[in-house]
Amino acid sequence: MYRGTIAECGRARDVFAAPRNPYTIGLMESLPEAGAHKKPLHVIRGSVPSIFTAIEGCKFRERCDKAAAICATPPPLKSAGETHYYRCHF
Repeated sequence: MYRGTIAECGRARDVFAAPRNPYTIGLMESLPEAGAHKKPLHVIRGSVPSIFTAIEGCKFRERCDKAAAICATPPPLKSAGETHYYRCHF
């Protein structure tokens, strides 16, 4: 969930194995690796906007590496499997 919108949902093993939403991917890349001492963690670029700031379209687009003009419109809900769903134009 990002800014009150479900970005991706499904069985944990499916989402962890093949995340589809850029926010989910960013979160997964931010997880520390076991045994990787002092290795810098991945950081999602930008900062989280104020909850009082209205954002049209994709709520993550200001921070997304894939963002394009189409992201100003609400992203569709897509299926990545029988019980795996995500929102993204790409």
